[in-house]
Amino acid sequence: MTSPTHIAFAESLYLLTLTPAGVPLSWHSAIITAFASLLPDIDLPTSWLGRIFFFISEPIERTFGHRTITHSLLFALCAGGIIYVMEDFNLIFPHITVLFLTGNLSHIMLDTCTIQGVKLFYPISMRDCVFPYDPRSPYSYRMKSGSKGDTILFFFLAALLIPLYLFASNGFERLIRITQKTPQAALRDFYELSTSHIVFADIDAVNTLTHERINGRFELVGIRDPNTLLFASGANVYTLGENPAVDNFLSNSVVCIPGPKARTSVTTVDLPGQLLSSLKNFTSQNGQTRFFGSLEANQRVELPQNFDRFNTISSYGSILKFDHATFDDILRLSLENTLILKGQLTVKTVSQEPSNLDLSASPGPQVSPSPGLPSLRRPSWRIFHSRYHWWYC
Repeated sequence: MTSPTHIAFAESLYLLTLTPAGVPLSWHSAIITAFASLLPDIDLPTSWLGRIFFFISEPIERTFGHRTITHSLLFALCAGGIIYVMEDFNLIFPHITVLFLTGNLSHIMLDTCTIQGVKLFYPISMRDCVFPYDPRSPYSYRMKSGSKGDTILFFFLAALLIPLYLFASNGFERLIRITQKTPQAALRDFYELSTSHIVFADIDAVNTLTHERINGRFELVGIRDPNTLLFASGANVYTLGENPAVDNFLSNSVVCIPGPKARTSVTTVDLPGQLLSSLKNFTSQNGQTRFFGSLEANQRVELPQNFDRFNTISSYGSILKFDHATFDDILRLSLENTLILKGQLTVKTVSQEPSNLDLSASPGPQVSPSPGLPSLRRPSWRIFHSRYHWWYC
């Protein structure tokens, strides 16, 4: 098979089998897999790697020939063992062993489907392994490298990479939710993503009062009920759902987007005998802090009820109810000098983790389009026309 076909097949296996098993979805993992899928052809001077490492490929071809030592299980296991030892001593990044073996063995597997086959058990056996094998017609169902069938297989595998990438990056369940684009689906996404990320959402919705349409990316701050999300726009919080009687915005479509990785801390604060201004001591400077719970003030408190947004602080006589409230909400409503007689609040702080080298993490609210897959050019290949003894293994 040609190099593009080998790369496409190896990347398909990487996306379909390794990423669900816990191997990170990242460009450097994809590059390692692609390199490993080309490595067996280093015994061919006209291959991609052979032209680069000609000082290695030419001696190998003269000594062993094509599809012998570098296409054998012995080579894959020995090279994989060396990489495993280096990985065990933390000399290289984790997961390289399984990425290498996947790419390398995928090359051997694909080459068994060619007419020439591979000497899989070299140097123990010099026989060629081929698959599939029909004793009545030994050359059927297999193809030549660089043939029309090889080209068709490459385009099929290349097209398959797109849905496999979506599957690997989102998982099957989340892929269904992204397709649904409903508040209920986004709510389930938010439950999962908010444990480790700041969560944004691409929202297309209509204001129930003004009938104005919004279309953009907003931060999700929480959940009001099993059918309603809360999102922030500026200093205000709004409800998003499908009930025009209670929601600020009616959803046309909503899709959760994982933002920067974050850690969440939750604590409880007792406030009897203290002013609300004391909550500033519990407000994080490096994250978003929100307050939940009910307090009883020393006097009746009158607060305006806004119907065009979500009220993060509500008053019922001397009772103050906090729901996703920030300290800025307290200052905006001039409640900082309110004395509390009894009650406690739950304080939830979401802090963004320091940036690292995790290339699979999704960006924040300002997202540039993801780069596409690198374009692949089909190289020229030398076709071998020799007679071999074929057998099935």
